[in-house]
Amino acid sequence: RGLGDVYKRQKEYSIPIDAYPFLKNLRVFDEVTIKKDTRTEELFVSWPWAGYEIPLSEFNLRIVQ
Repeated sequence: RGLGDVYKRQKEYSIPIDAYPFLKNLRVFDEVTIKKDTRTEELFVSWPWAGYEIPLSEFNLRIVQ
């Protein structure tokens, strides 16, 4: 594979809707933020307006082309 193929790949993250009760109340248009803890370097998916966040490591990852 060439270097160009690497840039065509996308990461798709998912999490079961029943993993966290608040997920059932989210809508597709709700704002979401990805943030990084500067001490641990861990990434979080955050809904700051609702006061929730989930470590990105808890999401299922799928590489798509």
